[in-house]
Amino acid sequence: CIVVFWLHMLIGWKKVVPADAMQIPKDHVKAVTGLGWIAATAIVSMYLSVVWYTYLAPPLRVEHVP
Repeated sequence: CIVVFWLHMLIGWKKVVPADAMQIPKDHVKAVTGLGWIAATAIVSMYLSVVWYTYLAPPLRVEHVP
């Protein structure tokens, strides 16, 4: 699920950056695409860190108070 979200961001960003509506100069399109991919990877890394932590962390014993 997270990998599909990541691929969606990468492919979408690659399509959006060269669009005229974004008004990004043609000389900067490659650099902006790379920065967007780095940002997408950072966001996905944050999502994955939560999943990894909750899966790998030892369960905490919870005391129920009456």
